[in-house]
Amino acid sequence: MRIRSLILSLLLATPFAAAGNLECNQVQEGMPTIYRCIYHGNLAQAYTALSTSRSDDRILRFNFPHMPRQLPARNFTYRSHNLYDEDGDGKNEIYPLELTIRHQGSNRVQIDYMESNPGSIYSRKTLLRRKGRNVEIIIKDYAA
Repeated sequence: MRIRSLILSLLLATPFAAAGNLECNQVQEGMPTIYRCIYHGNLAQAYTALSTSRSDDRILRFNFPHMPRQLPARNFTYRSHNLYDEDGDGKNEIYPLELTIRHQGSNRVQIDYMESNPGSIYSRKTLLRRKGRNVEIIIKDYAA
């Protein structure tokens, strides 16, 4: 019974321990802002490391609404909309929101997020690409 509880506690701690292997550097400033990260592990662990990241930089976090906690085994699409009354006429205007996770083979995952707000459009593209024992993560952040 002790071994079972030890394994369970290790499984619960895995996502938090995984976030320690993430190394990120900013490649380009401006429009778009580009980050290149290296994660020592597999694609699912790299996804979890970004999901649980507590970085001060919002670009290095996956804190989007309806983001799956674990990397889905298949393609994933979520479409919704936000309602805002920008002009004050009492009627809400519709602004789209879209999240897609696409498996592009066994070694690549593309994550796209787009959100439209009254004042701006926010878009982000993240590519997780397996390279040997590591995962290369390219994050392109577009904010207008």
